[in-house]
Amino acid sequence: MIRRGVIPLVLLGCGGSIEAQSDYELARAQAECQQLERCELGYFEDEFRDMDDCINDREDRFNEADDNLDQNDCVYDPEQAAFCVDRVQGMDCEEWGRSGNGNKACDLVWDCREGR
Repeated sequence: MIRRGVIPLVLLGCGGSIEAQSDYELARAQAECQQLERCELGYFEDEFRDMDDCINDREDRFNEADDNLDQNDCVYDPEQAAFCVDRVQGMDCEEWGRSGNGNKACDLVWDCREGR
């Protein structure tokens, strides 16, 4: 996937929302790759050539997962998306490991409940 630009991650810490799903995918990929490099350097170096490689890989994974959720009538929540990215950015390495590498911080981004 061609990266469309870098989302200024420090701006997300002010609350708000990430309106476009594609912006969320990129911002989450950036946040997770920064955590991988900081907290799991051996894994990061084994799996990726550099930060861009990691971001592209993660962004592609999130795009595919989000497409599946969207096709299953799940609803994207822009405020929860911003919270997810903020939470991932703020984790120390211990939290990162306990959270399933950010997954628990992001489980409310998509609402798949029937009758919402």
